[in-house]
Amino acid sequence: MAASVLRYWKESATLIIVRRLQPKQCYKEVVAVPPPQENTPQRPETNYQVFMAERTPQMSSFPKAHVFPGGAAEEADFSAQWLDVLSMGSRKPGEEQTPEGQMVNLFKNNRRKNGVGDDKCSKNNSGTPMYRRPRLPEFSAIPSEVAFRITAIREIFEEIGVLFARKAEENKTDEDKNESLMQNHDTRNGQPLRRRCIPKICHLPLDLSEFWRQSVVEDPENLLSMCKQLKLVPDITALSEWANWLTPTHFSGKRFDTMFYITFLDEHQNPNIRLDGMEYVDYKWLSPIEFVSQAISQKLNIFPPQLWELYHLNSRWEDLHNSVTLNPYSQPMRFLPVRIKCKDGVLVLLPGDYLYPEKPNEEKCEELFLPFTKNEMRSSGKFLNHLDPQERKIYRTVPLSLVGHTECLTSRL
Repeated sequence: MAASVLRYWKESATLIIVRRLQPKQCYKEVVAVPPPQENTPQRPETNYQVFMAERTPQMSSFPKAHVFPGGAAEEADFSAQWLDVLSMGSRKPGEEQTPEGQMVNLFKNNRRKNGVGDDKCSKNNSGTPMYRRPRLPEFSAIPSEVAFRITAIREIFEEIGVLFARKAEENKTDEDKNESLMQNHDTRNGQPLRRRCIPKICHLPLDLSEFWRQSVVEDPENLLSMCKQLKLVPDITALSEWANWLTPTHFSGKRFDTMFYITFLDEHQNPNIRLDGMEYVDYKWLSPIEFVSQAISQKLNIFPPQLWELYHLNSRWEDLHNSVTLNPYSQPMRFLPVRIKCKDGVLVLLPGDYLYPEKPNEEKCEELFLPFTKNEMRSSGKFLNHLDPQERKIYRTVPLSLVGHTECLTSRL
């Protein structure tokens, strides 16, 4: 995309959709598969599922793999016209429209006011480069935090037929809550402020939904047209940063710098999944541990980024939801997996592992060799954070907070 000139990879966004189960649907006796070195108490039940879709064999990237839905960013996602759309319904009677729109300012002001974003990340060399990357002037009207959320919402609509948007008249009520949160990082009446993380799902008549869905597939700019004509506002503030992964240099296919967002559905929300038939052939709602177990047994093909995130989603819906709503200012650091060859196989290193390079090459593949076996490396007594592709297991002894969207390496590990 022309919004940013990148030689080695494209930018993309994906969405982890977490659906709370009815009490009678909870998994009462789930056998967890934690990282072998991690002594994390396992919860007695899992009361939510995660959505993953299976890509068609014909796809150039990750064929036959189960993935979180999403896709590449487009120039239309950075259009200045989104300022008007995102501001629909947000004005009070008699109030003049702000130049940038109320919702956009929630993200733009939050960067510096709360010490997250350009200023702090540049000092610590942390946070995600996706948000700090310079853009061409015509694609700089809205923050990247907004544009990539639009990418995720657009791709979800194209691929599975679910539209995370709300009517313009609902915009003011919903965003007043978020504005007070983003502008006041404190507590009120002793209660911590929370971010709204449960999205609005727009249920259009089927024929109308399919018409606009096909239009958006043909031209991403048609998402703007749809929102203007139907007076809809993409529910961007219900998406929260979770993780940021850059495809490793040893990968032979296309590379992507991908922002992982997360959103939560309550037990009463039941989206009507309609696969596009082009990118996906099937989908599943399973608990994270079920996905991990089926990946280990090779019943499902799940790539390292998704597998790593599934490992660390193993908690109750309430805990996961609260950890995100109570950390609205966090930005993820970028994870770049690095492959290393051992005497008896290959490991994929992640930040925090004692063998992870201090400055990994983001552009060209550099072969790393270790004159030890895997077990010899793991018995070193040093911090571990790597994936064994053959076992499809993650070995980690580095402390890790519950959520994977914190700002700096030291706070995420």
